Amino acid sequence: MANYQSIDYSATEDTAPKIVCAANRITYIDPQGHQRVVVLGGARHWDKTMNSVWDRIRPESEDDVLEVVFGFLDQNGNFYNRPDAWKIAEKRGQISDLAVEQWGSHGYLCSEHLY
Repeated sequence: MANYQSIDYSATEDTAPKIVCAANRITYIDPQGHQRVVVLGGARHWDKTMNSVWDRIRPESEDDVLEVVFGFLDQNGNFYNRPDAWKIAEKRGQISDLAVEQWGSHGYLCSEHLY
């Protein structure tokens, strides 16, 4: 996972992180007993795109799902948790004022903040 403190905001507009989609990072045990981490991207958390991929790889038992972290991806495919994604989106001017009025400013990003 990318670390907010290591983000170089002196980068150009083209290279600085920009939030582009919702994502979930899932740690699970596969059928062979190996721990795996997958990041699923989509327009919203657990939308039909995420669900269609997860349905193909999901373990038989929910007990094999070790962790699910809601977050976002930047334009380079880097995953950020909700608080780090908020900082990036705020810095880039991506957060809708109307969404903040409706959903509040919690310091962690929700998909609705970007619309």
